[in-house]
Amino acid sequence: MSGKGYLMLWMICGACATSSGSAYREEILGLTDMSLEYIMTQWGEPDYKLPKSNGQSVKYESVMSVDEEPLSGELIKKICVANLDINKEGLVEDWGYSDCKDLNPRPPKPSEAVDEGDFDVDDDRKLPDLPMAPD
Repeated sequence: MSGKGYLMLWMICGACATSSGSAYREEILGLTDMSLEYIMTQWGEPDYKLPKSNGQSVKYESVMSVDEEPLSGELIKKICVANLDINKEGLVEDWGYSDCKDLNPRPPKPSEAVDEGDFDVDDDRKLPDLPMAPD
């Protein structure tokens, strides 16, 4: 295979798959002032592109964000939509995550846990009277 054909194959496949081989796009740190061209080598084509007067707004779905819980040190993985504002020079001007879904649900904190004592058998609320079935 010639070098040109190999490069073309790499560019096609590189845009199709994530670097980790998973179904999620790996988080890129330091997106501000990064070029969209470079981001596309990591994440492929944007899922959505909207033109703006001073550039464009692009969205990438299924981006994995990893944060560390400050007290426990636990890693919190979320799948988010990355929203990037790209200026006319093709650089990220502003960005943020939205619509994040937790990948590793944690048990409720003690303050959020349901206490079994909250359910009282002698509750004052009455159920509606239902007609009895004929004998």
